[in-house]
Amino acid sequence: MTSAVLAATTARAVNGRLPMSAVTRLPSWSVNVSNLPHEPRYLSRAAAVGYLGLAAAFKARFGVALTITEAYRTLSRQQLLYRTLGYPRAAVPGTSNHGLGNAIDFGIARTNAINSPLYFGRSYDVWLTANSKRWGFDRPDYRDRRGSNPEWWHYNFVG
Repeated sequence: MTSAVLAATTARAVNGRLPMSAVTRLPSWSVNVSNLPHEPRYLSRAAAVGYLGLAAAFKARFGVALTITEAYRTLSRQQLLYRTLGYPRAAVPGTSNHGLGNAIDFGIARTNAINSPLYFGRSYDVWLTANSKRWGFDRPDYRDRRGSNPEWWHYNFVG
């Protein structure tokens, strides 16, 4: 078995099944209360460090918290979203970057998709697009405005 196949097989085996020791709980201020308000958010350790740096810079620039609607997703949460939203809105369970603690969906408290300043081309989006890589985050091309599955809120931790 090639190393690429082995890595993909291993990633799928643990995707959504990470032990709590492999993720970091994010501070309560980071939770966007409009989505699962009482559930803490978790990321891989490296992604959590990157997020905290990015969030501090974002707050210094705009004066508001860069909150999270979704971060680490358990396999059961991936399955629920897949049943509810279907592909491509939700990844096939066991293949999501969320299931590895390396994907983040941003939101701003008390806003929704229609009025979000994070929407493509608006001030927060322009700043995140230009600056998120400094903290290890990037929105994949297929999630960009002209991509095959655009999501202005989704960023992956790429290190």
